[in-house]
Formats: sequence, structure tokens, C-alpha cells
Amino acid sequence: MWRHDYDQQPPFGFRNFVYFGETHNCVPLHDPCGAIAELKTEVSKYPAALKTTILTDGFWGVEFTIWAREGYLASGDVFNAAGCMTRAAQYLIRALFALNEEYFLSDKHAMGILSGLAWIPREVVPRLNDALVRHSLAEIRRLWAESVALTDGAYVPRFDLTAFKVESSSS
Repeated sequence: MWRHDYDQQPPFGFRNFVYFGETHNCVPLHDPCGAIAELKTEVSKYPAALKTTILTDGFWGVEFTIWAREGYLASGDVFNAAGCMTRAAQYLIRALFALNEEYFLSDKHAMGILSGLAWIPREVVPRLNDALVRHSLAEIRRLWAESVALTDGAYVPRFDLTAFKVESSSS
């Protein structure tokens, strides 16, 4: 199980799986008992269960956020609709890191690292940047679909959202 600890910095907060990456990449300055060395051995291979969880939660997060954004737009709630775009992007990025069995450390350099990963949609970084600048939900959908296709059927949505029509709320 992974957890979203708090929203401070970076913009999307910290999730506890970052500790795997921190351990994997750290250079111990003092480890006389070998505790850190042992932990580094444990995380030297990306855990399959972590990959499955982040893929499932990440791709579902994108799918649900896209669906919710349509409802916000229909009701004229620009604040939440705009927030959905970056939320969907951050879920997508974390899922792509997991798909590539690359530990996610920070939002700061995520886009640079993402562009160098093997299992990504073509030109994912410029396309994602463009989608966010233009608020293009269609491009986010395309990137999500291309990313899900890379899993060879490993991603299964939690619910079929096509059965739920998004309607404008009138108050």
C-alpha cells in the first residue's frame, strides 16, 4: 500500500514509495552495522508488488480524474477542472516510472528522467507539456491510452465509467 503523506513541496506532495528510491540511490556516509547496505540489497530490484500497485492506482487515477474533469467543466468549475489536468499528469508520470521499474524520487527532475525511459509513449514529454499548456484533455486521454497499451493488458480499470454520464450540477 502506498500513501500520500502531505502537500508541502514538491507540488504533488510525497508518497511513501519515494523511500525505496531514496534507499536505492543513497550513498551511506556511515553504516558500521551494514543496515543501509542490507536495505539497498532489498531494493536493488524494483518490487513487483509495488509496480502492480502504482500501475493500477496511477492509471486508475488518470482515468477517474479525466472523468471527473468533464463534470467540473460541465458545471463551470474552472478551478477544479484545471487542477484535474495536473493531477492526471502526475498520476501518468508515476505510472510510467513504475512501468519502467524506475524509482520515482521527485517532481523536480521527473520530466527529464521520463524522456529517457524505454517504455513511454512517443514524445511523451513535449506532448504532455503541450496538453497542460493548452488544457487539452484529448491529448491527456491519448497519452493515457498509449501508456496503458504498453502494459499488455496488465492494467484493468476498477470501474466502467462509461456507464456514468457526467452532468452539469445546477444549484
